[in-house]
Amino acid sequence: MNQLNSIILEGNLEGLVKYSEGDSGTVQVSFTISVRRFYKSKDGDNAEEVSYFDVQAYGNIVNLMRKAREHQDLRLVGRLKQSVKEDEEGDTRSRVFIVAEHIEFKPVRG
Repeated sequence: MNQLNSIILEGNLEGLVKYSEGDSGTVQVSFTISVRRFYKSKDGDNAEEVSYFDVQAYGNIVNLMRKAREHQDLRLVGRLKQSVKEDEEGDTRSRVFIVAEHIEFKPVRG
């Protein structure tokens, strides 16, 4: 039985969408989304925290992302995936990213 691995994010598309061919010959897209959180600081001032997340997607989402514009608002449902590789020095490097399984673009304002 699979264990729960699910994430929902609302944010903005940052930078360009990159298209590449995966190991099995399928096309994949890679992009980054920013997620902003607004809160009150200890001093009572308005504060903002921005987090950036790397995303990969396959299948129908590849075609959907061809319509995307930079800084466009989107909602993403996906899962976390870890990639472990060995670098040139023999050290193990780990990276966690999001695999998008569903994306919706929010309506473009004015």
